[in-house]
Amino acid sequence: MRILPNHENTAGLSPERTAAIRTELSTILKSSYFSGSKRCQDFLEFIVQQALDGNYEYLTERFIGAELFGRPINYETGTDSIVRVRANDLRRRLTQYYSELSVPPCVTIELVSGNYVPDFHWPPQEPDIHPAQIPPFPPSDRLSRELDSSATRQPRTFFRRARIPIVIAAGILLLAGILTERLQRQSATPNFALEAFWQPMIQNGKPVIVCFPDNDMFWATPHLWRVLKERPQTIQLKPEDYILTKDDSASSGSIRAALNIVSLLNSHGVNTMLRWPQEAQEADLDRTNAIFIGLFSNPWALDVNENLRFSLKRIDANEDSTWKDEGSVWMILDRNSPGRSWSNTKTYPQPIDHEFALITRIIDPERKRVVMTVGGLNQMGSEVAAEFMTNRDSFGEFARKLPPGWEHRNLQIVMGMEVVGKKVVNPKVLDSYVW
Repeated sequence: MRILPNHENTAGLSPERTAAIRTELSTILKSSYFSGSKRCQDFLEFIVQQALDGNYEYLTERFIGAELFGRPINYETGTDSIVRVRANDLRRRLTQYYSELSVPPCVTIELVSGNYVPDFHWPPQEPDIHPAQIPPFPPSDRLSRELDSSATRQPRTFFRRARIPIVIAAGILLLAGILTERLQRQSATPNFALEAFWQPMIQNGKPVIVCFPDNDMFWATPHLWRVLKERPQTIQLKPEDYILTKDDSASSGSIRAALNIVSLLNSHGVNTMLRWPQEAQEADLDRTNAIFIGLFSNPWALDVNENLRFSLKRIDANEDSTWKDEGSVWMILDRNSPGRSWSNTKTYPQPIDHEFALITRIIDPERKRVVMTVGGLNQMGSEVAAEFMTNRDSFGEFARKLPPGWEHRNLQIVMGMEVVGKKVVNPKVLDSYVW
């Protein structure tokens, strides 16, 4: 299932603006920066046409690779970077084209880094000023009388009149200080705690990359299928008996987690871009805000939490006899308390009775960005954790116990919950850390 952001700048365009965009596209394609590159011409023409038609589902790396570059629809985008390379070339040519224009165009076409949906920018409209709106100059004799009158006034009259705006300005500054202090106090109260948690990400105005976890699929080899048919009760699996693949799908828990987060960010006017791990580029992630959904299924989340107090670890039964007969064990570790961890030894399709989740928020002042991870040991944990970090009441109640100044510091939250059948009950915060 593919979820795309809402691009309001291409929705409901008037016929005049649509025609202007097509004219600008034609002019760009004929310019010296594009006339020598058929690939860039086709790329730009394709994405602009699809955007004007509202076909945003076609403006993904995978579809563009298949449509323009002859790749199979299930090709591995993580290793084949043809679309990303050509998109970077396209952005460079657009920048060169517009930098050489002496007269601003009526519309500018832009392709933002990390996205394949073009943006269209229109110059601001200057208000029309009619002669009737311009106050007439005073007659010359009236002007001379006013000048003569002002010259005969006593100096103390000037200072008496000047005192009024000074007092007003001082009052405004005092009121602003009181309001600022009150807002700072309110941000730590339960009613404003959720806003305080998200404020570092919202206030810098950057778009947010929301990254889904990987979805691993295991396929049996032809040899394994033959063995299963001949003697299904005595088979012992080996790594070479199955093939690990990844596809563009997501669990229902991950989708619900993403919807909660994207809905909250969009309500605050923040643009969001949904990505798969193999589509997210390190260069893009270094420059913008990012939220990684999932723990062990998302390599970026593993990297963020690697050296933090609450980190992630996967143990194989062959490596640790403590977990004999349990297979692979996923756990959240407390690095400050050796031996303390939260784990779930049961994996699908075994029914589980407990689930754990981890939320991390890192404020990176050097790159002026914020990075978050949210995920559970299973998909249910991801969904519940995302609901917690977007719910005013639940997060506000938890924030009562946080130390002063937590709003502007890094934060980790460990959650636990019971699982009855397929329902999660009694979710609660088990521990947190602010630094």
